[in-house]
Amino acid sequence: MKHNLTIFTNLKLYFTAFVVFSIIASFQTVSANDSKYAEGTSTIIGKVVDSETGEPIIGATVQVDSTNLGAFTDLDGNFRIKKVPFGYYSLSVSSVGYEKAFVATIVVTADQKTVANILMHPTIYEANDITVKEKALINTEAMLLKQRQNANEITDAISSEEISRSGSSDAAEAMSKVTGATVVGGQYVTIRGMGDRYAQAKLNGSVLPSPDPDKQSVPMDMIPTALLDNIIVEKSFTPDKPGDFGGGSVNLATKDYPEDRTLTFSSSFGYNDVSTFNNMLTQEGSSTDWLGYDNGFRDIPDYVIDNQDKEDEMIEGKSFVRYQSGNGMDYDSVVSLASYVENVNESFRPEMIPTIKEAPMNSSYSVSYGDLHSLFDRPLGIVSSLSYSRKFSATEGFRGKYRLSGAAATALSTDAALNEQTGKEDVLWSGFMNLKYGIHTNHKLGFSYTRTQNGESSARYLDGEFTEHLDPGQTLFTNALSYKEREINVFQFNGEHIVLGQNRLHWNISNADSRQDEPDARFFTYYEDTIMVEDEDSGDLYPVVKQILAESRFRNPQRMWRDINEDKIDYSADLTIPISRTNKIKFGYLYQNTDRTYNEKIYRYTVDGTIASIENYLTNVGMIDDPYMAVYQGDTTIQFNYYNSILNLSEPQNQYYGYKKISAFYGMLEFALTSRLNIIGGLRAEKTDMFSETESDKYEPGTIKQTDYLPSIGLIFKTNTNMNLRASYGKTLARPTFKELTPATSQSFGVGREFVGNNEIKMTAIDMYDLRWEWFLRPGEILAISGFYKNLTNPIEHSIQFVNGGIKAVNSDNAEVYGAEVEFRRTLDHISPALTNFQLGGNIAIIKSSVKISDEEASFDVNTDKQTERPLEGQSPYVVNLDFGYNNRNTGSTISLFYNISGERLAYNAEKGTPDVYEQPRNQLDLIASQVLFGGPKFKLTVKNILNENSEFIHDDVGFANDYYFKYHEIGTSYSFGVSYNIW
Repeated sequence: MKHNLTIFTNLKLYFTAFVVFSIIASFQTVSANDSKYAEGTSTIIGKVVDSETGEPIIGATVQVDSTNLGAFTDLDGNFRIKKVPFGYYSLSVSSVGYEKAFVATIVVTADQKTVANILMHPTIYEANDITVKEKALINTEAMLLKQRQNANEITDAISSEEISRSGSSDAAEAMSKVTGATVVGGQYVTIRGMGDRYAQAKLNGSVLPSPDPDKQSVPMDMIPTALLDNIIVEKSFTPDKPGDFGGGSVNLATKDYPEDRTLTFSSSFGYNDVSTFNNMLTQEGSSTDWLGYDNGFRDIPDYVIDNQDKEDEMIEGKSFVRYQSGNGMDYDSVVSLASYVENVNESFRPEMIPTIKEAPMNSSYSVSYGDLHSLFDRPLGIVSSLSYSRKFSATEGFRGKYRLSGAAATALSTDAALNEQTGKEDVLWSGFMNLKYGIHTNHKLGFSYTRTQNGESSARYLDGEFTEHLDPGQTLFTNALSYKEREINVFQFNGEHIVLGQNRLHWNISNADSRQDEPDARFFTYYEDTIMVEDEDSGDLYPVVKQILAESRFRNPQRMWRDINEDKIDYSADLTIPISRTNKIKFGYLYQNTDRTYNEKIYRYTVDGTIASIENYLTNVGMIDDPYMAVYQGDTTIQFNYYNSILNLSEPQNQYYGYKKISAFYGMLEFALTSRLNIIGGLRAEKTDMFSETESDKYEPGTIKQTDYLPSIGLIFKTNTNMNLRASYGKTLARPTFKELTPATSQSFGVGREFVGNNEIKMTAIDMYDLRWEWFLRPGEILAISGFYKNLTNPIEHSIQFVNGGIKAVNSDNAEVYGAEVEFRRTLDHISPALTNFQLGGNIAIIKSSVKISDEEASFDVNTDKQTERPLEGQSPYVVNLDFGYNNRNTGSTISLFYNISGERLAYNAEKGTPDVYEQPRNQLDLIASQVLFGGPKFKLTVKNILNENSEFIHDDVGFANDYYFKYHEIGTSYSFGVSYNIW
């Protein structure tokens, strides 16, 4: 398949041109600013908000006393007063419905813009002698906590400040620090014990498409943290949010423009004591692998694509071409077909076995630019960034396969015990651009484009015993080569307007697409058997090792091309109508359309048996010189055979197309019952139209058409100005993936269980109950205790339904998830003034879940006492995050320790009563230290996995004397050193 780069090449050109233009424009602004400062004036900026609700106050008048200078606040409560001469001033702020507010003293200097963020009270308030030097941004932990305090929902969050302090390089690593969240496989987020189908991912409020063939959530490792201002996790439902989440909704907020020009560059280099400078398995790649995409090197050969029509002329499943005179065949046409088969065989590259190279050091780079310009005397904010990373890993480990032979067994029987080596090269780059233009005090437009590109080249080698299919003394060898190319593109256009008085209208148009290509994934399994051969001369016996392919035991060598494309477009509009200062009504509409296509082609080598050598097997694919010829009753048969042959064995049921159309209306009310008690409630009506079908005529399409009504109600009791008690109920839902809805049978490439979709699968209904007490002690400090309970009706499970261990997507009757969470963050100066620069924080979650095992699956359990329920996949019984840090702003010194551990979680559902496989707890301890030198560059040292614990997956302990390892591998301790510099 050809990689169509045209549109994306143009986008990259446009993006590069924009960055260059922005930088040039910034130099012009430098000159203008120099001139401005020479004249002795600067700018006062700030934000005016309601002291009780945290809502921005629109249209407030901000006056510089004793001057004719002033401004009105815009729809975000922001104001900007230009050309203020250097000196000392006071401000007066007035707005209808509020007492007048004052800022008694501010200082205007040439060093930077002067910032005055002002609270307005329904009673008189006076702020004395304020000189504010920093803008209150939502990329700091203190401001995020303030936002959480005033939110309608129960939320948790992590700011870019905290992300940087933790050393997280992508959103997956950052999410592992959030209360009650774990990350499975380094990619997929589980929130409150509920896996990827229940954890919705959004970028700036728009749901992201998934490039994964088996999941509908976004791999979080594809989002670099260099793009992000913060990550907010909503854990309770309100009607103005999409209904398809159960564990939580994760919103990734990209960077906002700064008030002053910034240009920042950073780079880092990393070393891992297991991988770096050691041998790693690899494969031959394209010249653009370092950019995260394949340039066509791994494409299906052009000859095969150009002559696909001839595939239909082949005898199905046969590797020879046959001429029979009695059937009216044209001899020349048969000879042409025989030549075609030979050309096809010879057109594929013979590389099927990993090669070895030395693993280089890891590296990463990023650059970001932001500024606030003036266009037609209106503010135009710009922020853009580029980031690039390249990582290498080489690991050794083990894979085992075990089974329970009977109810009376005192140990598991070993089917396989294999040593494993893996090598991986991972490239990730991203580009981001965000524009915001205030066309009027009451009107603002925004546009953003985000692109992430990831290329992952992997090689794997296993060898050892496979007693399930081999005899004692025989050794299995498995080789796998793969390349995975993933990308996400998101265009967003939005606007905010104050209309018909103080009504606020927000609209958003988002077009997002994701793609995952896996070109030429190769899988090659054979075994070796040593036999004794008698020497013809001496009669002595000597050992001979034979390499054998056995289609009856393992699939013959094969190669696969697979691509998944998902396009998503959504339109949304929200209208907020204030009834009073604290009460409002909100209405909204959303339409979302998702299209997904899945295509795969599988080619398999057809010759098996004893082979002379691996190299000969892969390269000797031509036609045997002497074709077979026979004459029977006057009918001549000529058969053209090949030393080896490659056939297209793709199945129509493995190609599918699907769409998902969602339309929703909602209405909600935010109402202050008393000065301390608020109620937030409403109803969301969400219509689902989902369809998925394969190219095979044997299967009926899967369809879902239904409308769900999703109520919610929440109470917020403000016990005092910095303490809340929250309680909420909400009804949400979860939809199946396209693959689960498609009623076809498929099997993972190379090895893997057979999977069967289900065109009668139902959506899951979820009742959510939440309770939280939260105490915001001081800015940046919190103590919170939460409890939650979720009841799932018709939860979607992957249940063993077949004798061969195959699984099917089914609805279980019921599932429950419940638990408690504790979060704390505190500066230690309350113990002693000497500890002012020290901080202690963390979170703990205790989670329990259970889902009923289907009767069909239970029937394959060989135990007398059959298991009737199990936890949800990916759920850990406990999650602990602790951090201890030192931060001295005067010296620019920071040092932090981060500790994380998650309890064992269900990873794989075993068959026939064999204990399930659980990922084991792993103590993760990281150290991050940074130092600013001479007020300029910041140097950063990161040490991860200091305790050097391995990744282990073990069959659940059911009283056996031994541990049975499903798999484990080394991780090693990683060290990285980086530097960042704010050029402006």
